[in-house]
Amino acid sequence: MRRGALLLELLISLVILVGAGLAVLAMLAQGVRSAREAGEQLKAIDYALSALAKIEAGIETPESLDGEIPVWVDEEATTGAAFDESIPEPSGWRLEIDSSRAGHADLTVVTVRAVRERATGEISARFTASEFVRFSSTDPADENPENAVLRGLEP
Repeated sequence: MRRGALLLELLISLVILVGAGLAVLAMLAQGVRSAREAGEQLKAIDYALSALAKIEAGIETPESLDGEIPVWVDEEATTGAAFDESIPEPSGWRLEIDSSRAGHADLTVVTVRAVRERATGEISARFTASEFVRFSSTDPADENPENAVLRGLEP
């Protein structure tokens, strides 16, 4: 009778130990999944804000950035390597850029959405940022008179 009770206690403690171990593994898996999602969200924020900064600085236009984001290749790491003519794989990220005139004549509202879409069509990360941007005009009639004064001050 005593041996049966000892065996039963051992089995119960083993079940409790295995259950606790599985619970810890489930929490670890959830933590890894959450960390991956947070990383993708940070990447979406970075893509959207970087696109806005490039547009505001005049480095890129909304039209040139709108669409698929190519896979980034570290050119310094591949220096001296043979030129790779293959088409890069899609990154799964895209920028959706909308622009519209603001109430003020010189300003345009630029809205950038960075979206990560999985192969299944499910959106795994998204971020939207909007900003007022003043695009420079090439028409002298559109130029603000203050700009001419400031240009006269340049050496």
